[in-house]
Amino acid sequence: MKKFFRIMRPGEAQEMHGLNHWIYILVAVLVIAILCILLRNISKRSIKNILKVFAVVMLLFDPMYWIWEAIMFGRFHLPTSLPLYYCSLFWMTLPLIAWCKEGSFVYRCSIAYICTMNVIAGVFGLIINTHLITYSFFTFVAQRSLLYHVVMLFIPALLWTTRTYKPKQIDGALFLVPLAILYVPAITIDFIYNFDYCYMNGGRGTPIINFSKLMPPPVFIIVMIAVIIAVVNLVFYGKNHLDYILKKRRQRLASHN
Repeated sequence: MKKFFRIMRPGEAQEMHGLNHWIYILVAVLVIAILCILLRNISKRSIKNILKVFAVVMLLFDPMYWIWEAIMFGRFHLPTSLPLYYCSLFWMTLPLIAWCKEGSFVYRCSIAYICTMNVIAGVFGLIINTHLITYSFFTFVAQRSLLYHVVMLFIPALLWTTRTYKPKQIDGALFLVPLAILYVPAITIDFIYNFDYCYMNGGRGTPIINFSKLMPPPVFIIVMIAVIIAVVNLVFYGKNHLDYILKKRRQRLASHN
């Protein structure tokens, strides 16, 4: 038990992309796929109940880490432990789609985020899990992080496969609302204290840092946001945008005839 909760030195483990990590990812993908197949025809009420259960459970993940950190280090590590990451938005927005009225502005913004940018953040966090550089695979810090990112992917997969989430063209803008709210404190704190929340101060410890070195910080922030908007709209809403363009084109042609 002591080994599971132990502290390790930075760079001590180096288990990211090791055998255990890749096996975990493979099993996680298979489990998510099987669950989505089994649950694809469940009722809306059942889906709501699943969302409510996970909304409550996910609220515990950060406090568990804060308690572990306080016990092990006797302090709260401000540069990395504030809930100002893309992944943090998952546990913040999940209760909103679990309890808010469907179709409301808050619900629409939240579900648009969870089913798009949250998926990208979940994949990124599962594959490039920097905790595994410092902590061994079979430790509290590593397992908590990996499990959190698996749930981040399971919930949107469930919402897509059950057609609980039906994308609309406007969602290509609405998913930005939770992000914009997050960016205000994250970028401000990054600027004041030289932290790196939302990877907006260079993406330290990730491949993003190589890209950030090519430009001044303000330009990097603008480029990052622009890339996020472009990728989400292309990958998740490309069909909606194309259908809209084709519809407008047909209408113009019809008006000329």
